[in-house]
Amino acid sequence: PIYRRTFNNNFNLHFHSPSSDTCAKCDCFKLKISALQGNEEEKSQLTVQHELHLRKAEAARNSLRNDTEKSKQDETYYVMTFDLEKALPFPILTTSVAYYKRNMYVYNLGCHEMSSGIGFMYVWDETTASRGSEEIASCVIRHLSTRALTLRHVVLYSDTCTGQNRNMNFALMLLKLVASDSNNINIIDHKFMVSGHSFIPNDSDFGSIEIYAKNKHIYIPDDWYKIITKCRRNKPFHVSKMYQQDFKSTKNLQNTITKRKKNTDNQPVSWLKMQWIRVVKEEPYTLYYKETLQEDFPFSALNLKPSKVGRPLSLGLVSTPNLYQRPRPVTHAKKKDMFDLLPYIPPIYHDFFQNLSVNNSNDEDIGPLPYIEPEPED
Repeated sequence: PIYRRTFNNNFNLHFHSPSSDTCAKCDCFKLKISALQGNEEEKSQLTVQHELHLRKAEAARNSLRNDTEKSKQDETYYVMTFDLEKALPFPILTTSVAYYKRNMYVYNLGCHEMSSGIGFMYVWDETTASRGSEEIASCVIRHLSTRALTLRHVVLYSDTCTGQNRNMNFALMLLKLVASDSNNINIIDHKFMVSGHSFIPNDSDFGSIEIYAKNKHIYIPDDWYKIITKCRRNKPFHVSKMYQQDFKSTKNLQNTITKRKKNTDNQPVSWLKMQWIRVVKEEPYTLYYKETLQEDFPFSALNLKPSKVGRPLSLGLVSTPNLYQRPRPVTHAKKKDMFDLLPYIPPIYHDFFQNLSVNNSNDEDIGPLPYIEPEPED
């Protein structure tokens, strides 16, 4: 106690567990630099590259910090971070039989409002929807439609997952939102943290959920939803369940635009290198982007205007049909595993598993399975 009190109070030092997740790029740099013997020139080049990577990560953190401060002072400026939590498995049982069975999963997209510090969770299970770019965009648009429609400037921060956040589908949904006459949004900025250093408030939010869920029986998705609702007493999360009609397709939006691989300066467009995407109400068919978060660095422009002659249709008027028409099926093997676990799941939850649809019609239907009392252990 004396040691801890002295170093904490007198030296402003803190005790903590080492980080479990490290940046893959930083680890590669360190390994290559330590492995070089005698080649000072190459070692110097790698050191410079590593330093640039770290500076870029620090610039992203500073950008988030500055935007957060601005959102607290400017009522028309809205800043949020969003991230998809790792898949939450169910059912979670204590019996050893469950260890060898496949899991089903709940998905949770967290939106953290920087000015208020409140977390919003949008949840669904794998029979409702998948976790691709259209699903993520649908959740973010739903959040903005309830929290930011009266504001002028929206800033989004996320990680660099290209399959979910940094792609044309997500950008088209932002273009449609900003082009709509039903809101006051003039600009939407989407900024990306540096991979490996994308520590955002959502990570802390998800940590609260995982800690609260320890040693708890979880049978169906609703059990996860209750855990997310109850896991914080101070500033509890606002939990919204997503239904199939909430997930929208970008197919019509894609058919409205012309996808171009070069920007207006005739330079190739690389989505993997983008760190800042901007959409503006006055230019609904233009996607602005740059590969840095520096304010004074100019944007490049990607023209998405359709090639056909005539006045293009406003993206705000383009319909976005439902992404799903029926519940998503599971594999025959997964449904069989769920039925094998029914003896260890309370009967009131059996309907959820017995009503699962299977994605292969050629598989033999295993049919409903009655509840069977587990055999007593010897």
